[in-house]
Amino acid sequence: FRRVLFRSPDESDAWYEKLWNYTVELFRSMDIPVRQLGCCSGDLADLKYKSCDVEAWSPRQKKYFEVGSCSNLTD
Repeated sequence: FRRVLFRSPDESDAWYEKLWNYTVELFRSMDIPVRQLGCCSGDLADLKYKSCDVEAWSPRQKKYFEVGSCSNLTD
């Protein structure tokens, strides 16, 4: 699912961190190994200020795969 929050500029970084942590903790609460990958500025779309992907480990596939991402679009 997709969640979009509209917040004032002074709140946007704090909400980005909250949503990113919620995503990571959801998988950790189920004992699923996760890793976070910060996207470099060259990989960001035009509107994104910062972004990170969350990947979970799949024992069957023996690799990590993307299960979520968080972005801050600013204005």
